[in-house]
This record gives sequence, structure tokens and C-alpha cells, in this order.
Amino acid sequence: ARVTEAHRGRYTCTVECPKYLSKRVNLKVYSFPERPKLELEPKDVYAGQTAHLTCSGYNIYPCDNAKVLWYQDDDLRKLLDPQIVYEDDRCNMTSKWSVLVNSSDERISFTCVIQLEDQIFARNTTLEIHLKTGLHELQLEPTTVRAQTGDELILNCSAQGSPQPVIEWKKDSQDHKIPPYWTITHEVGRSELRISHLSPADEGVYYCIITSGNSRAELNTSVDVHYGPRYTRIKGPEHDQ
Repeated sequence: ARVTEAHRGRYTCTVECPKYLSKRVNLKVYSFPERPKLELEPKDVYAGQTAHLTCSGYNIYPCDNAKVLWYQDDDLRKLLDPQIVYEDDRCNMTSKWSVLVNSSDERISFTCVIQLEDQIFARNTTLEIHLKTGLHELQLEPTTVRAQTGDELILNCSAQGSPQPVIEWKKDSQDHKIPPYWTITHEVGRSELRISHLSPADEGVYYCIITSGNSRAELNTSVDVHYGPRYTRIKGPEHDQ
């Protein structure tokens, strides 16, 4: 007969020869027709970036006491209770894990194991990824500035990468000579350039120079400084009457 969930239970076989002999068998029934599906976001992962993993199993039975084991390479990293959606006697299971990937290896693997009922039955899927290196998520804001003499200028530059990016600033062909009135602050993966009171001499193109190992990138923004009158008033003939 085709085994279904209804056949689960204890069975006893009894023989009379010449006395009664019996043997009991505990029948456990499982449904796990396909390996778990393992998905990665983002598709391209850089060293030092967070990888978001989703492990899904479908048409599973039994659903109680299930566990999801997460491995990075050969190391057990997480043991989680899955999210379960029931469909009659069977169910679908999902587990999510976010991990910061700091590895000197070019390749790294993640394995998801869905384990049913006291470790008796399990299926797994392994995903191997090739870590990217260098710079990514580069940003300089704002990209264009139109300001008035005396205004404050604030430029923000950010980047991600492995090794940790180094950010420097320059203006036009300044060749990294920083004027004393520039205020530059640095945080992990970002830098801010601030000029409290703009003058006509501050007009030009500002460069954010980012380096990470052998990778280098430049972002730039144009700053226009208007040095005419800030406020004007036109007096018409009606005001002379």
C-alpha cells in the first residue's frame, strides 16, 4: 500500500506457534520531497558586507519539533526554529539568517539543514559564493551645489569595501593640499567636508578620492558660489508718487 501520514503509529505482529509470539514496530512517516531552497541577497557579496540568506522547505511532514541548522563552511553557526505555514497535515518552512561576511578566503559556503523530529530525518542544501573585493556602494552628496557667499557647504562621501576604504578630499587641481578652514571628519566608510562661510574662491569642482587596497575611485561635485547681492529690491514709479 502507498504510505501516507495516516499510517503513522505502532504495529504489532503476533504469531501462534505453539505459543503466542509478538513483535512491535513503530512506523514513522516523513514527507520531504525536495531539498531545501537556499536564496542569497544580494546576489554579489563583498567581503565585509552582510549576506541575507533564506532557507525554504516545502510539503513537509511532520512539522512539529523541526529545527534549521545554519553552517558557514563546516562550522555550525545558528540553530533556529523555522517559521511554519500549515497546509492540511503538511507544511512549508522558512528560516532567515543575516551574517556579516568577514573572510580572507575568496570562496565561502553556506549550508542550510532542515531537521525533522529529533534528528531522525534531515535534508540540506549548500550554496557556495565567490566573495568580491574592492570598492562598492560609492556615493557623494550633493552632486551639485549652488550657494551664496557666506553660506555653509557640507559634502558627504561614503563607500564600502575590503580592506576598509580610505577617503580623502581635494578641490580642482589642488593635489591634496587642504586649506586650514576646511573641516573634515571621518567615520567608518564615510567622510564629511564642511566649509562654514563660502567665498568666491571656494567655487570649483570638489573630489572625493577613495582607496581600498589596489582599488581606487574618484567622485566629484560642482560648487557654484554666487557673490552678488543677496537681496535686491526694485523700486518702481508707483513708489515715487
